[in-house]
Amino acid sequence: AAAAKALRPGGRLLFSLEALDDDDPRPHRLHPGNGRYAHSAAHVAAAARGAGLDIVVHDRLHLRMEGGKPVEGHLYGLQRPA
Repeated sequence: AAAAKALRPGGRLLFSLEALDDDDPRPHRLHPGNGRYAHSAAHVAAAARGAGLDIVVHDRLHLRMEGGKPVEGHLYGLQRPA
């Protein structure tokens, strides 16, 4: 919501975040091992809608390698309507 208020009409917000496992029913969780949060795509979509932002980009990708394994994530581009 704060980012949406800071954007000018037509402004965009780009960010990435760790993906929550698809079978996890929670909207988000804190990983005990690395202290990072992971979020579900449904949670991010609901938060974007609630803030009045449109999702213009949503891709799944590997954010980095951790312990020799890829960390799955989301890349988002949100836009405040013009």
